[in-house]
Amino acid sequence: MTARVHIPWVTLAVATTVIGASVAAWWSVGLPLTADTAVRCGGRDALALHLGQTWRLISAGLLHSDLHHLLWNLLPSLPILVLIERRQGSLTALGLTLG
Repeated sequence: MTARVHIPWVTLAVATTVIGASVAAWWSVGLPLTADTAVRCGGRDALALHLGQTWRLISAGLLHSDLHHLLWNLLPSLPILVLIERRQGSLTALGLTLG
């Protein structure tokens, strides 16, 4: 009998969003994503933030320069997020992720 793996929905949504945003940025401007090219894809820019583009505070955290950087960030954080979501609930996990 095969054991069934259940991935909580917030963890799955976070992983999908981060991977999707990074791949879309790579597809748009190429690899590796640099500080200059990341700004075109939603990276942090002081002038843009000053002009009211506060969404860049969240979108910048979704961008990764290359596959190595993406995996280096996701592989340790996703199991921790799974544990938090299972123990504390989805809203707590989502709040910690956004925070």
